[in-house]
This record gives sequence, structure tokens and C-alpha cells, in this order.
Amino acid sequence: MPVPRRPRLQVPERLARLRPAERWDLGLAYLGWCLLAAFTLAVVAPGLLPSRVFLATDLLSYFAPWNATLRDLEPTNLLPWDTVDSAAPMAVLIAQAAREGDLALWDPYSNGGSELMSLPNSAMLSPLSWAWWLLPARMAPAMVKITEIVAIGIGMHLLLRRRLGLVRAAAPLAALAYTTSGFMLAWTNWPQTRVAALVPLLFWAVDGIATGRSRWRVVALGLVVGSMLLGGFPALLVYSVYAAVPYFLVRVLTTGGRWREVLRGLLGCAAGLVLGVGLAAVQVLPFVRVMNGFVDFADRASRSSASLPSQSLASSLTATLLGAPDSMESAWLAHPVESLSYVGVGVLVLVVAALLIGARDPLPRGLVLYAASALVLAGSAVYYGGPVLAALQELPGISTSPIGRVRVVIGFLTAVLAACGLHALLAPVALRLRRHSWRSLGTGAVRVGLAALIVVPVVCETASAAGQVAEEGSSAAADELRTVWIALALVALPLLAAWLRPGRRTTALAVATSLLVTAVTGTGVASRWWSLSDVRAFYPSTQTHALLDADLGQDRYASVNQTMMPGTSTAYRQRALTGHSFLSPEWRELFETAFPGYSHSATYSALPFGILAESQPTGVLDRYAVRYVVQSGADLVPGLREEPAAAQRHLVLSESSGSLRTTSLTGPFRGIILDCSGYGGLRADPGTLSLSIVDDLTGEVITRTEGTIQGAPGQAGMLLLPGEDVDPARSWHAELSLSGTSASLTLGAQDSGEVNLGVLRAGDDGLTLVHSSDSVVFERETALPRVRWASEEVVIEDPTWRIHSMNTGAVDADTVVLEYPEAARGVSGSDATVTSRDLSTDAMEVEISSEGPGWVVIADPLRDRGWQAVLDGQEVELVEAEHAAVAVYVPEAGEHVLRLTYAPRTLVLGAAVTGVSWSLIMAAGMVEVLRRRRG
Repeated sequence: MPVPRRPRLQVPERLARLRPAERWDLGLAYLGWCLLAAFTLAVVAPGLLPSRVFLATDLLSYFAPWNATLRDLEPTNLLPWDTVDSAAPMAVLIAQAAREGDLALWDPYSNGGSELMSLPNSAMLSPLSWAWWLLPARMAPAMVKITEIVAIGIGMHLLLRRRLGLVRAAAPLAALAYTTSGFMLAWTNWPQTRVAALVPLLFWAVDGIATGRSRWRVVALGLVVGSMLLGGFPALLVYSVYAAVPYFLVRVLTTGGRWREVLRGLLGCAAGLVLGVGLAAVQVLPFVRVMNGFVDFADRASRSSASLPSQSLASSLTATLLGAPDSMESAWLAHPVESLSYVGVGVLVLVVAALLIGARDPLPRGLVLYAASALVLAGSAVYYGGPVLAALQELPGISTSPIGRVRVVIGFLTAVLAACGLHALLAPVALRLRRHSWRSLGTGAVRVGLAALIVVPVVCETASAAGQVAEEGSSAAADELRTVWIALALVALPLLAAWLRPGRRTTALAVATSLLVTAVTGTGVASRWWSLSDVRAFYPSTQTHALLDADLGQDRYASVNQTMMPGTSTAYRQRALTGHSFLSPEWRELFETAFPGYSHSATYSALPFGILAESQPTGVLDRYAVRYVVQSGADLVPGLREEPAAAQRHLVLSESSGSLRTTSLTGPFRGIILDCSGYGGLRADPGTLSLSIVDDLTGEVITRTEGTIQGAPGQAGMLLLPGEDVDPARSWHAELSLSGTSASLTLGAQDSGEVNLGVLRAGDDGLTLVHSSDSVVFERETALPRVRWASEEVVIEDPTWRIHSMNTGAVDADTVVLEYPEAARGVSGSDATVTSRDLSTDAMEVEISSEGPGWVVIADPLRDRGWQAVLDGQEVELVEAEHAAVAVYVPEAGEHVLRLTYAPRTLVLGAAVTGVSWSLIMAAGMVEVLRRRRG
């Protein structure tokens, strides 16, 4: 009986029409896109889960007040601070305010107040930031990154496949290579990568103008440029445009274009750039104004003239050879975020293949030589400086940012070259030794030379760094190099086999191996550099934040050193003197003069360590409404120490010992002092120390605190807790207990069995300790209201004397400090009641009930930043006052309403230009629709 045959598998008609080689290409392309998707699912998508956040907020666990509750977390990347204390808080505030109907153009919570969504720094108007507007804040960073990867994939497909005609598998390979390049790895969660993700689309749009004449290609370029400008880091657009100009010329001249076409195309590109600036003008114009007023371009030019250490190239093949992102110890000579140069072994091998292997299906003329030459020039400028960097510095816009950020172009060009190598590898011209013409020999020599210029520095720097690390006694170098050799063998051996004996199987194996190695190594590196924090660390409220929420009101706090991680105040919507945002020149001068070390950079500020314990004037803090100062328990504390008595014996406090009682003291206190002679095991096994102050007569617990102890208690045995309001005659003692650890404390005691106790008393410093558990919070009794009435005025023209007078208390609290004689109004002695409230982040209202003329002082940096004041319906002048603040003159007695609104003219003008630009696009679209209908 005949056995029935199985029906043949039906191949879809579309696939059946493809040649076998095209089917192989399609299958490898599917593999590439699947690997890109798997990479995204492995290292980014977990950030969408309820338990994780794709943001390094686990860094908060290092600082008070979060370290009290997040001490079990271990940060996986110690580098991206800015993303946690600046980029994400800005996005959180903007998204929250939008849901409340507020645009949040101004941030009143950081550095006294600064521009927010009126500038592109947050990148919230970038189309890639859509997730912040629609998703919960904890999910937004992961979805933004996924959107970036999608944008890169689309851009690479449109450029490499649709425009340049490379094999299908080239696009996913290039997307993987670019996504895992050093710049994209290191700068993730900064706005910079939202600009960089659009670079492939920029080249696609430029290529469209170079090879066609449609007006819509100009519009496409304008849309891409506008989106990149809205991404908040225009320097990357400048770098990309300079890289795109020679690319444009190569494409025009190698596709049959003449100089007339070159001129026409350049005009089209210029029109696209102008259109892009117009589309983003609503943020570009305010940005230009702020940059001209607040940024020291001479300083930036000096920093951008310094190349990266060539040692940075040692991170090209293995990203952690010089140091891992979770380690405090490293061999990096420059900050890793600014210098990580990873490309990966597989990508570098494909770059060499692009230069050495001929393709049966030729690549676009000039593409490989352009990309390789541009890569060598950019790499020379970034890593070696010299004449190339000096020449680049002469180009407009290059000196506005450190030259190391040109790595974005290096990463893109490397990805394009790797894609060209993959294209050649899928259908290579077999390696044969035969005679060549002098012209082909010359071209070959150029290609070999370019390959050497790319590979040799990487190999030499890697070998040098590996030797240095090995000399320091670390075995990491050997492990890293072993991984490099394995990856090299996996990529190079199939590639050589395909080059020597081209065939479907050998070439497919070589391409598949290249894709797999690139994906696997890229996944490993990205998982080290991209943080997936515990959701508990996503800006949790602490006891300190709860206290400030309850009592801060319209005033502000200041943090010492890294306590409160300056800048996170924006996410918590609490006004802070310190922060991470643009500092006005006057604000920076005022506080840097009063407190040297306050300004860490043009955007970052914090009070210096030990400021409260030092005997220095703090009148400026009074005049700028700093009601609370928050510091860590490790900072110096003001007060008068009364040391414990000499020990007659020692007692051991442990979990098994139970509670220990101290000797008795009387009166108010700011803290207690213990005589600790041993703390065995607590560094390795921290525990919880509980402290209660108990009334000797009634047994009432006066106050209580507890916290983690990991070594000796407090500073020199001092433990802080509020008790400055205790009656001077009240007698009390302390009770101590230790839990959650097998370690112990050894304490000096009396023969009676009571632990010796000393005390920290408050001095005459105007401070009251109000909190001491997860952080140390002092209330400043002398702080003035942020919005207040001034019945007197004084003019101090000299800036140095003005700051000195304000800080030393030479100016009375009811007096406003004016800066020019013509501003004086001759007011004297009128009383008033002033009540202020926020209408939104961009507007405030002040109700005034005055008995006569006087001044309303607003201790915010509002001058020359677009704020307008309206008093009783009439626009009035914001007068420069208090060196960095403003004041409004109220001319007569009575009930008044003062409204202040943030509405800079550049923002209004920019919005108008943006509206006109969109109108032009829509009008052109309507004309096109009508033309087609008539046709």
C-alpha cells in the first residue's frame, strides 16, 4: 500500500518571489530584529515592572535621609547622579503639574527658583519623552529608553536599507551597535540620548535631500532638527550637522549630481535647518537668552579644548577594564560618563571587514571611505587633540561643550561602518591573490591604512591598560581580556571562512555569529551600566520630608553637602536654597561670597560641610528665608559639650543584654554623649540603636529616637535628639537598647551599673534641633519670611559691601537693601501684613494690608528672567534688591493685591514663531492635497 506523501509546506507568495540570497538576508534580518527586541526586553523592559525603576535612584540609599530606610540597597551604577537629582525630578514635576493643569514653566523648588519647561533642558517636549506625559513616573524612564531604541531602529532601517540599499540585516546590526555604543550607554536617562537617538533619522533626511527634490524631504529634515533641538542638548545637533555636511557632498557627487545640484541641496538643507529652529523656537529663544546670561562660554571653550585621555580607548572592547560603574576604585583618568568609548569586539571586526572585504553587491560609492575618514578625524580630535582638535574648535558651536561628547558621532559612524561590513560579509568577493591595477592598489592601501588607524590605537591602549591593571594586583584584566579573545574568535573565524570560501551557509553563519556576539556582549555591558533600581528608592517620602511638608510653608530649607541630594527638592516640591539647576550670576555671587564652597558648578549648589558648627555669620540665610538646615548625622553639630564622667567599669550593650540605663542629668539638651570603648562587629553587622530619654520622677518618655548604627555611636559618642524645650529643673536619664545584630557596644559605666552620660547643650546660636532620626534638622529662629514687608530702605551700591552688610546683620530685618539710588522711595516706618500663596509654579499672589507706603520683598532670583508684577491691576516694576532678589514698591496705605507671573518675552515670541512654522507645514500639506485631487 503506497504511503501518502506529506503536503509540501506552502511558502507565502511574497517569499516565493525572492531569490535564495534574499531569503537568507530576510531570515538574518528577522534574527537581528529579534535580538534587538531581546536585548530591550532583557535590560530595559524590567523597568516597567511594578518592582523596578529604570533609573539609578538606588543612589539615594547613600545619603541622608534615605539611607535610614534604604540601607539594604546596593547601587549598581555610582555615576549618573545628574539623572537622579536633576533630569528625573524636572520631568516628575512637569508631568505632575500638567495633570493639575499647570505648564510648570518655572521651578520654584531648586536653587531658589529657575527656568523649567520654558527651556529644553528637561527634554519634555521631545517626541521621545511622550511616556512622561502618559505613564506613571516610575515607568517613564524605561519607556523613554524603549522609544529611543525604536527611533534608532527606524532611523537605521530608513537610512541603511531604504536610502542606501544595504542588506536587510544591516539595519538591526547598526541599531544594536549604536544603542550599545559608549555615548549611548553612559548618557542614558540624561536628555542627551534623546537627541542622539535621532542622529540616524537626521542622516536619512539629509540623504533624502541629497538624492531627491521633494519639498517634503525638506519638511522631514525640519521635523528631525526640531525634535533634536527639543531634546535639550543642541551641541549634539551641531556635531551631527558638521558630520552630515561631507556626507551630503559625497552622496550628491557620487549619485551623478553636479555642482548645481549641490547648491540646490545645500539650500534645501539650510531651509530644513531653519524650519527645525522655527518649530522648536518656543524653547530655543528662551534657551539662547539664558545661555547668554548665565553660561560662561570662555570657561566652556577652555574645557572643550582639552581632549579625552587616549586611555579612554581601552574601554572600546571591554567597558569595565578601567573600572566598573558600581565600584569606587577605577583606573579612569577622566569621568567614565564623559569618556566611555565602548563599541565591542564584534562591531570592530565588522568595521575592519567594511574596509577590507569587497561586496558582490557594491556599497554606495564613497560611503565607506567617508565614514572611515570621518571616524579617524573625529577620533583623533577626541582622544589625541592636536591640530585636528584646534581646527574643529574654530567651527561655530563646537566649543560650547566638552569635545568628548563628539563620541556620539563616533558611535554612529562606527555603527554605519559595521553595517557596511555586514553587507559585504553576506555576499563577499572571495579573497584571492592576483594582479591589480595601480589605482586599485592605491585604494586598497588607503583602506588598509584607515583600518590600521582605527584598530591599532584601540589595541595598544587596551594592552597598556590591561598591563596597568594587572600590575596593581587585580585579576580583572585577565578575565576581561579572556572575554575579548573568545568574542574575537567567535566573530573572526566564521568571517575568515566566509571570505575565503563564500557560500550561503558560511556567509550566513558569519553574519548570524556577528549579530549574536554583538547582542550578547552589548547586553552584558548595558546590564552593568543601566540601573534597574528597587521601586522603594523612587523618591520615597521620609520622616524629614514629612516634617518639611508640614512646617516649611512658603519658606525654604538648605541642605549641607550631599544631604537631601540637592536637586531632588524639585521632585518633592519643597523650596530649597540649594539644588541642581541654572544659578543666576547674582545668586551664585551672593552665596559663594557668603559661604565659600556653596557653588560646585554653574548649576550645582550645597552648603559646605560644617557650616553650622563654625562661628561665621549667616545673615544671608535669614534674608533668603532659610528656615531649616538639613544635614547628615556625620556632619559637625553646634553646641556645648559636657563630657561623661570617667569610667569605673564597662558594660556591654547587645541584643541579649536588654536595655541599659544611664546616669541622670537635668535640663534641656541637644544630644547625649556616651563613653564608647568598643563596637565589635558592628561595621560588618549593623544594627538598630534605640534611645529613650525618661523623666526620673514620673517615668514619662520625654523623647525617643532610633537609627541604624554601623560602628561607634554618633560623633565621638554623641547622639542627637530634640530636647531644647525641657525644663531646666527636670531630671532625666537615658535608656539604650540594641537590636537586629549579633554585635555589641562596650560603654563606660559607674560601679552602680549605670552607663556614664554626657550631654550636648544648645549655645546662643539661634538654632533649635527639631529632628534627628533619619537626618539632622535645625530650625533657624532668625529666618525672615520669603515674601515680607520692608518699612525701611537702604541703598548699598558696592556689591562686596552689600553682601557683607547683609550677612553680618548690619541691615535690620524690616529694611530692604536696594542697589541704586534712583530706586529709593524714602519710605519710613509703616507696618503691614503680607500673605503670599502660590497660584501655580509660574505665578504667586500676595495680599497686602498696609498702613502706609513700603516695599514687598520677594527673596527669589526673579530679576531679568521674564517675571512680571501687577499691583492692583497695574503693571509695576520689579526692582533689584537684596543683591539677587526683587522688591515691589507699594505707594500707599490700604488693601492691595500683588500678582507675579512668569511670562518671558522670548517664550511668547518663540511660541509665535513655532506656531507660524507649523502653519506653514500645514498650509503646504493642504496645497499638496488640493493639487493631487485636481491632478
